[in-house]
Amino acid sequence: MLHPVAVTEPVRPTDLTGPGWALVDNGAVTAGGRGDALVMLNHDEIARRAEHGLGAVTNYALLGALLNLPLATPVRMRTLSVHDMVILGEAPPGVIDVDEAGWVTRRLAAPLTVAAAVVEGTGWRNITRRAARFLPFCQQIALFPCAPRGFSSVAWEASFAGIGVWIRDGEDITEAVCARPYVRRFWKAAGWEFQEIAYREHLKATRPAVLSGGPAGRRARTMRAAFDPRQLSLL
Repeated sequence: MLHPVAVTEPVRPTDLTGPGWALVDNGAVTAGGRGDALVMLNHDEIARRAEHGLGAVTNYALLGALLNLPLATPVRMRTLSVHDMVILGEAPPGVIDVDEAGWVTRRLAAPLTVAAAVVEGTGWRNITRRAARFLPFCQQIALFPCAPRGFSSVAWEASFAGIGVWIRDGEDITEAVCARPYVRRFWKAAGWEFQEIAYREHLKATRPAVLSGGPAGRRARTMRAAFDPRQLSLL
């Protein structure tokens, strides 16, 4: 299954413990906002990265350059811009393959899909502001410890805004208002980075020994040599 997956149905509380799903503490991160991330894991990509010792790739510039390459389809390096070649030359192992004939193939795919950001609190106005920050990326869920005051008004506003409302009932969580499904119209570097940050937090909780891949200072010398414009001019 190619990620990010189009989650066409509202997420439900049962997804919190459903097969293939995971709730990542503090996994939903955007400018000025943070919440838990309800994700669908891409087990094939996670296993592939593990073979290369590759964790989360959160380098925004690298992700942007990778979006100019189709997944698993060779592209002539000389057709790329110098800017992209320089950035791809810094890619850690497991991100791309380069052959001696001057072809580059993107191997990196999204390791998961963030289906929803779950924001927990008590004040409806506060939760609304926090949840709204995730509108460009996924569904939004407001999780209350109990039914808020004036719940009928809250439910109407939530339904209008497309924000799901879940309420804790002891150890159980019930759905009061379903979330509006998220429609991804574009796949850009910011959206990919959002998924990678969630994966980074997932790794912190499940495999802390795995290092993040692709920070600004990490370099792969073999890739850099392969993308030397002087060498490409000979191909």
